[in-house]
Parts: sequence; C-alpha cells; structure tokens
Amino acid sequence: MKNQFLKIWLLAFFTMCFASVITFNAHAQKASGPLIRFSSKNYKQVLASAKASQKMIFVDAVATWCAPCN
Repeated sequence: MKNQFLKIWLLAFFTMCFASVITFNAHAQKASGPLIRFSSKNYKQVLASAKASQKMIFVDAVATWCAPCN
C-alpha cells in the first residue's frame, strides 16, 4: 500500500515539474521573440551588424549534390 502511494505521489510530482518547465519555456520564448532572424543582406553587411550588436551569425548552407541537405 505504501509503495503504491509513493509511486503515485512521485508520478504526480514529476508530472507537475515537467509541466512547469514546459510552461516556463513556452513563456520565455514568447517574451524573447524569434530566435533566428533571416536577412537578405550580403555576408559583409551581416557580419558588421553582428559585430556592432555583439551577436552570433547563423549560416544556412546547402549543396545540390548533398542528399541529406536537400
């Protein structure tokens, strides 16, 4: 009886913890805005802008000959 109660309590506790983390993550992403903003500027302009704002650059590269890339 005690073992079953403990299992149910632990399951409920971890479910609540998991739900709290998911809710917090969703709220944090809404507050911060989009994580990646794509630009149509050339590389040198983007690099200068990133250096000025002290941010990183995300480069999306593909190749027509690369099967996993397509």
